[in-house]
Amino acid sequence: MENDPFKIAPLAFRDHNPLVSIIIPVHNREKMAPEAVQSALEQTYPHIEVVVVDDGSTDRTYECLKTFLPDITLIRQSPNQGQSAARNRGISVSKGRHVLFLDSDDVLVPSAVDKLKRALTRLEQDDPGWGVAYGKRLTCDESLNPLKTRSRDYFTGHILDRMLTHPLMHTGTYLVRKAAMEEIGGFREDLAVKEDLLVHLLLAARYKFCFVDEVVVKYRRHRGDRARDNTFSIIEQGTKHLDQFFACHPSADRIQMKRRSAAYAAEHLQIGKFAWRSGLAEDYLIHWKALCTTRKRYLFHPKYLYRALICKIKMRL
Repeated sequence: MENDPFKIAPLAFRDHNPLVSIIIPVHNREKMAPEAVQSALEQTYPHIEVVVVDDGSTDRTYECLKTFLPDITLIRQSPNQGQSAARNRGISVSKGRHVLFLDSDDVLVPSAVDKLKRALTRLEQDDPGWGVAYGKRLTCDESLNPLKTRSRDYFTGHILDRMLTHPLMHTGTYLVRKAAMEEIGGFREDLAVKEDLLVHLLLAARYKFCFVDEVVVKYRRHRGDRARDNTFSIIEQGTKHLDQFFACHPSADRIQMKRRSAAYAAEHLQIGKFAWRSGLAEDYLIHWKALCTTRKRYLFHPKYLYRALICKIKMRL
C-alpha cells in the first residue's frame, strides 16, 4: 500500500455499469444481520456483489447468513478479529470497482447504490480527483421508525478541512473506489474506535467528495453493543486516530495548523465528556489539560473548570 495521500490512481472507464461490492462485517447479529443483507440484495442498481464476513460469531448468525447462499459471498473468520479486520477481508475478496460498507444492524434504502453510483460516475468520467460519493443517513429506533435529530451541513469538493472538526460521513452512507481504499491501506486494525473516521480523513486528503442530497441508509439505535459506543474504548484510544493521520501526512503545510489544533481540541473535549460521565476523574483531567493547551479559553470555562476542580478533589480523597 502506498502512503502518499495525494497520488491519484489512473482510471479506465469501459463499463457503464461496473460491479459494486457491498461489504458487511457481522458479529453476533442473528436478529438484525439478515435484514441488512436483504437490503443489500434488493438494490435497484443492477450489478451488485454482497460480501458478508462473519467475524467469529458465537450465536446463530452464521447459520442465518447461510440461507442467503449462493446470492452472497460468505466468509467466516475465527476467532473474532474486529470490525476493521472483517472489512479489510471483505475488500480483499471483493470484485467490484467501487465498494460500500454497511453495518450489520443498519439497512440500505433500495436506491442507495444507484444514486451514489450515478453521481460519482458523472464526475469521475471527467476528473479522477473525485473518489467518493456520500449521502444522508436516517436515524431510527430499533424498529426502524425515524427519530428526530439535529440537521447538519454537508459539502462537496475538497472537504478535509471541514472533516477534521466536523465528521460528515457515516458507515453505509458512502460509495468509494476500491483502488482508493487499497491506496490508503484499508482500515487500521489497531484502532478500536474511530477507525472509520481515520479512513475518511485519509480519503479526504486525496480525493474530492460528492454529496448526494438523499437518504441512503437507515441507522438503527438499539441496546446492542456498537464498538463506537464503547466509552472505555474511546477513552483508552484517545486521539490515536488523529495521531496516525498527521503522522502519515507528508505535507504539513497543506493543512492549516489552526484546523489541526481544532481537531485535537474537539477530540479532547469529547473524550473529557465521556470520562466525566463515567466518573473517571484522572482521565477527565488528562483531557481537560490537553484541551486547555490547544484552546486556552477552556482553562477558565466555568463548566469545565468546575469539573476539573471536582475531579482533583476526588483524586485526593
